[in-house]
Amino acid sequence: MYISLYDAGLLILFAVALTVGYYLIVVLRRLSEVVLRVGGMLDENRKSIEETLEVLPELLNNSNEVVAGVRKTVEATSSAVTCLEDNLVDTADKVQETMETAMLYARCAGEVVKAVVGAFGKSNEK
Repeated sequence: MYISLYDAGLLILFAVALTVGYYLIVVLRRLSEVVLRVGGMLDENRKSIEETLEVLPELLNNSNEVVAGVRKTVEATSSAVTCLEDNLVDTADKVQETMETAMLYARCAGEVVKAVVGAFGKSNEK
């Protein structure tokens, strides 16, 4: 008596089918336990969940108002910063112009002092 390849293949296929079937049964049993636990938790917390769902639209409206307020504040701050930047640039330009003018006056005064010192210096030498 001998076993043909066909019979051996069927035996292996049957063993694999039994293993997969057993594994599927274990997985489905655990999945059923998880579903029962989740159902129990939902039943226990149904009142809290309903209260939360009732408050949710008001919470969303409040958050929308806060976001709108923040957006307005950011826009106002942005325009204020832009204005401040422009004012700082203008002030810096004016300070630079004033310094350039002061330097020009200082050079002129220096030239006048040199001329006066030079004139008195030549008259003392004679």
